[in-house]
Amino acid sequence: MFDFSSSTSYTRSNSSRSFTGNENEGGLSYGYTLAYTRPWTNLFPDANGNYPVNPNAAGNSIFVRDNALNDDTNDRLVQGMTLNTNLLRTDTDRVRIVTSGGLDYLANQTYVYVPETHQAQVQPGPGGFIAVGKNNFTQLNTQIIGVWNREAMDGSLDITTQLGVAYLYQKSNLVNSRGSLLAAGQTSVDQSVNQVIDQFRSEEKDFGYFGQIEGNYKDQIIATLGYRMDKSSRNGDPNEFHGFPKASLAINMANFDFWSLESISQLKLRAAYGETGSPASFGSTFTSLGASNIGGNIGQSVVGSKGDALVKPETASELEFGFDLGIFHNKLSFEATYYDKKVKDLILTRALPSSSGFTQETTNLGDLKNTGVELALRAFVFDNENFRWNTSVQWYKNRSEVTRLAVPAFAQPGAGFGLGLGTFYIQEGKSATQLVGNLNLDGTGIKPTKVGDVEPDFQMGWSNNFTIYKQFDVSFLLNWKKGGENLNLTTFLSDLGLVTPDLETPEGQARLQMPANAVRFAEPAGYLRLREASIHYSLDRNTINSVFGNTVQGVKFGISGKNIFTISDYSGYDPEVSVNGGSGLSTGIEVGSYPSSRQFFFSLNVNF
Repeated sequence: MFDFSSSTSYTRSNSSRSFTGNENEGGLSYGYTLAYTRPWTNLFPDANGNYPVNPNAAGNSIFVRDNALNDDTNDRLVQGMTLNTNLLRTDTDRVRIVTSGGLDYLANQTYVYVPETHQAQVQPGPGGFIAVGKNNFTQLNTQIIGVWNREAMDGSLDITTQLGVAYLYQKSNLVNSRGSLLAAGQTSVDQSVNQVIDQFRSEEKDFGYFGQIEGNYKDQIIATLGYRMDKSSRNGDPNEFHGFPKASLAINMANFDFWSLESISQLKLRAAYGETGSPASFGSTFTSLGASNIGGNIGQSVVGSKGDALVKPETASELEFGFDLGIFHNKLSFEATYYDKKVKDLILTRALPSSSGFTQETTNLGDLKNTGVELALRAFVFDNENFRWNTSVQWYKNRSEVTRLAVPAFAQPGAGFGLGLGTFYIQEGKSATQLVGNLNLDGTGIKPTKVGDVEPDFQMGWSNNFTIYKQFDVSFLLNWKKGGENLNLTTFLSDLGLVTPDLETPEGQARLQMPANAVRFAEPAGYLRLREASIHYSLDRNTINSVFGNTVQGVKFGISGKNIFTISDYSGYDPEVSVNGGSGLSTGIEVGSYPSSRQFFFSLNVNF
């Protein structure tokens, strides 16, 4: 009547990260510092371990590499449990209750240390810097689902009905202690003169009911109908439920009795519609107050962000059509999908005028539409005893449009560096990923003007897998991005530092004469990249028996790599860039961003 399962996972990871991205005078970011460093400048230490001062930049990158620390440690515990309770089991009906719960706990520790001997820290500079972060994240989830499976029409129709509730609890506590003006050689916050402690705490609760019924008639017609009601503490009204329906229909034409085309083994027509909701981020519903010291007494003031007690979840509705085609027993298959996704009550952050008493607000400001096409072609080209080859090609494109905006057009805060150098610009009737800067291209005055769009014309992926003589496994994946632009502000920095490689060419000299605006730094960002490749070898049975006996069942070893090469006209480090690490609208703007790493691995797999 009962069956119970439990899984536990513990992971500990450590990483020593570099300093990258935008920076002004800190002298830590490799990309920023190298943009001002002359190629002939010697940055290596002398025989006594003394590092020279970089005469053209705020820091010595070799000193940072050897002495500064930016460490990250994670301890993660994931626990999951599932209890199945079988209530009824007959020839036609099966009823059970599935109860599941989980815990995901992450303890993250960060440690940043910049010695007082770093050239930008030497007094009258800050005198060294240290920051210690203790960040705890807890997530608890539980689901209770009642499932009723019924066989009707003498087994021709399978009906599955589900009713359930879901609960999600999330809590975080982030504490960051920082200090500057360190005692010589000390690496603790308490050994600093100027100390600051920041703490951020959050608690979120989501609760929902859901129901779904699915019918499958002879694997010819498959239909699903469902509805979900959710509420969240991140909504303006935490007790209000919001409803989200879904429905789908698939017809397998090749499974009907009238189907007579033996060469076409599958022809599935499908359509689906569904809605989902996304609440605002934590803190958007209220205006926070921060503590301040007023004459030795505690005071409080608005921290800058205006809360909205009426904010609603943004609702995404997606309508999808497509078909799946299989030929010659699915040795050749083709999939095509068209989707139309609309987001209502889009939650956006915009800057506010200082006269309002706030710096920004996050609330429902508009509607968004995404339309796109996804195509996939798969083939088993060869399949015999000594050689197997399967290949697949994926092609996809997407177009977005802001269909409604309740406020005047605005630059997305934090996504770029303002309209002077170019940024993302939220504007009704335009793409959500357009790059815009203040320009006067037509002689009618300076105004926000589009200079590009990070959305590509299309993207493709081509993957291949080979098995040779049952022992060699070879695979690779190629990605092609056609079109799309980036704002390469790393070039802006290297132009200022006079180290851009093309400055001695007519093109480079012409760029130097241009104003520092968005059109100057917008570049095509298409590329062809070998994303992954691998080759592995499996020992044959006779070799395994002669070396290991019957103890070992299989041995496989090989090498693999990621981001092995990239072909692109983009002049920056990497056409896949993000100034903010991929959060929100940030992909496509580069300021000394760290490129995608090229990685190689050796693997050994032994089965006992």
